[in-house]
Amino acid sequence: MQEKLVQCVEYFKSRPQYKRIMQCILKNYQSYGGPAGNVIIKDASYEECMAATEIVSPRRPYAPPLLKFKLSDFEKGIAETRFGNLNLQQIIETYFNTEIVSSRDRKNSEDEQKRNFWEKMISDSENSCCQDWFKEMYHSQNYGYRSVMTEYRTSRKNAEKLMGYLKEAIDICSVISYPVQLAVLSARVTGNPHYFDKSNPAGRLLLQGISYISGIKLTGLSETEKEIYSAFNIEPDTVSGAAAAIGVRLFDSGHHEHPGYKYFADNGEVCLISVSGLSKIEYADCDGKTVYIVENPMVFSALSDTVAECGSCLVCTFGQIKYSGLRLIDMLSESGCRILYSGDFDPEGMQIADRIVSRNKNIRPWRMSPEDYSGIDKSETISEKRLKILESISDSELQTTAGLILSSKKSAYQELLTETLRKDILSEKNNH
Repeated sequence: MQEKLVQCVEYFKSRPQYKRIMQCILKNYQSYGGPAGNVIIKDASYEECMAATEIVSPRRPYAPPLLKFKLSDFEKGIAETRFGNLNLQQIIETYFNTEIVSSRDRKNSEDEQKRNFWEKMISDSENSCCQDWFKEMYHSQNYGYRSVMTEYRTSRKNAEKLMGYLKEAIDICSVISYPVQLAVLSARVTGNPHYFDKSNPAGRLLLQGISYISGIKLTGLSETEKEIYSAFNIEPDTVSGAAAAIGVRLFDSGHHEHPGYKYFADNGEVCLISVSGLSKIEYADCDGKTVYIVENPMVFSALSDTVAECGSCLVCTFGQIKYSGLRLIDMLSESGCRILYSGDFDPEGMQIADRIVSRNKNIRPWRMSPEDYSGIDKSETISEKRLKILESISDSELQTTAGLILSSKKSAYQELLTETLRKDILSEKNNH
């Protein structure tokens, strides 16, 4: 039987005129689960028509361009040949080296796998405050269901990881009694401080989850989102703009301190400094002559209270530094301030750091050494295209760290160094 099957398949494969006919038969089997429906080729050649005529044996030979016959007639025709004791499905499966699964069977299998996924997620969250949310997502196909299934269709493993991260993050926030910055929470749970950013699917799912659990309905208004975050002690980014600072003193050309910024500096409060705000400012200074600069607003928020208590100076550049941030840094440096800059351990973060520290000898990297990079958890793998950015780093200290990142090809983020940065600020105060 096996030998005859091989001979049959070789027969059809050796005749190109059967290729498209066999492809159509395969599609019919996949659609109907058996020898049903019509085989239709609208632009059939003469050779293809003759090949079908040879098997089906109609009363009148098929003629191009339209070739149409019942698949059941083709099966009966095969039974009249020397291969008659072979099953047509077996012939097709061997011809294409595949197992035929009907659309219905495939859908049933997919539905079962999807059901198993959700049952596992619900079971794994048995002792979590997320379980009711997961159940509601599955049964109502709402509250983030579509976002989860989008990830599921890409990779079930990634979807399981996403659900696990959501459960862990929400469970952490449901028991803590103190505020936690969103990026710090994200870094703690996933290793990536931007994982739960609202611009990402995971961030939107987190909002939907804590909205459902807290009973506070999402309205699309920022005030509502803040209320939802607050219900779980989560602090989103509350500081944005060109540059933010604590403890910076700004003076005009007459050496008069700007009264507005003076108030913020005297009281250890955050002020936003824009290009227009610097238009009449001649120079900048700070009380302790040491300025700490961070790239990320979440880290800035996390360190704000400590800086205010210590009477220190802290500046946030918000990632890719704008003109106002560079101008402020230059003025602080010209006043003789020692400036320490801390950023992310990724190509873009290292590039920003290199750009800043290369401006003046008074500016040095802060907690961006190879030891600092090695001492924290790594995040996603960096693409080869992005890694090339590291080859342009010019500062000698940063070059060593860049070399280590090039070697490991992994990012790491300054949010994971928040407590270390805080200790540095406290240590500076104690030394003075």
